[in-house]
Amino acid sequence: MVDEPVPGNIITYLEQFGSVKVLADMAQPFYTFRMADYFNIKGMVDDTTMFVRYQPEFMPHTEILFTHLISGFDTGNSDLESIREQHDELIRKITSAASEIP
Repeated sequence: MVDEPVPGNIITYLEQFGSVKVLADMAQPFYTFRMADYFNIKGMVDDTTMFVRYQPEFMPHTEILFTHLISGFDTGNSDLESIREQHDELIRKITSAASEIP
């Protein structure tokens, strides 16, 4: 659950970080977001519920990436380039840490 209803412009924001599909022909548009290898989000625009699915082995990474992703969204006034750079750096750190595990 999120504190406020998810606004429609989150779809454009999420497209910067993964693949998004929208079913707009419903009373409330339904969206799915996929960040390959980490998690999927499903929800409806103007609803306070977001369903996050992930593979158990990616749980620690999912929490970090999801928190960063959502905290960077503030109805479109964020510095998207800076958020994208921070996101890419998180992915590099996670990938590097995973490759060091024997």
